[in-house]
Amino acid sequence: MPSTIVWYMDMGRYGWFFGLTKRMNPITMNSLTPLKSNCSKALEQCIKDSHQLVESHKEISGMEKCVELAQRCIRACAECLDACESARLDRGRMMLTCAEVCKIFAAECEKHGSDECKNCVESCRNCLEEFEHVLA
Repeated sequence: MPSTIVWYMDMGRYGWFFGLTKRMNPITMNSLTPLKSNCSKALEQCIKDSHQLVESHKEISGMEKCVELAQRCIRACAECLDACESARLDRGRMMLTCAEVCKIFAAECEKHGSDECKNCVESCRNCLEEFEHVLA
């Protein structure tokens, strides 16, 4: 039987072990895939909504702070998405950084009534929920 390297998370520490694929619990393995997928989808949606906000509000007076925070959110989400999809060891730290940026951005967006701001608040909250599930 072929061996494989399997990544696991144990009490916040990442590690690896060699194991036989026949001994892997398929329920556990299947439940990890949707978490990654849902987190990636939330990050992609946040990037998309933030980009739409930047494009529609960059010329509006008084929205400079919101646009600047949207650009920070785009960068943080893109870096976090890259970390999650490449299984980098710093993905937990990237999620925490992205969560902080999303919280600040969502708080600013709540001050405004545009549809783009409402979409950003919702997508930031979705990211925060997914991070909570993954990091719990």
